[in-house]
Amino acid sequence: MAYYAFHEAGENLPAVYRLWSPKMQTHFWTINDDELRRTSRDFADTWIFEGVAFYAYPQGRQPLGTMPVYRFWSSRLGSHFYTIDETEKNKLVAGHPHVWDFEGVAWYAYAKPY
Repeated sequence: MAYYAFHEAGENLPAVYRLWSPKMQTHFWTINDDELRRTSRDFADTWIFEGVAFYAYPQGRQPLGTMPVYRFWSSRLGSHFYTIDETEKNKLVAGHPHVWDFEGVAWYAYAKPY
């Protein structure tokens, strides 16, 4: 487990939606309603909407103590990658830009205590 998310909606906790691509054999998650609509409309042959996966904090409405979950896309690998680890994010940005495109903050979550 990399971070904690919520199973129920709450104040400032919109849905994170899950989509599946049988073509790429991978999942895609988004908290952005517009992105979900665009993806479902423009890439209906690639992505199948599966529903709400969990609830998380959107950027700009995150409470203190939460951390950004970063999202990357690799057209080379045909998949997304998500990490809450700042060091891992920085390594991918600096060392693997030919493989991973940094897409920014996907949502905010509470980090798993170690």
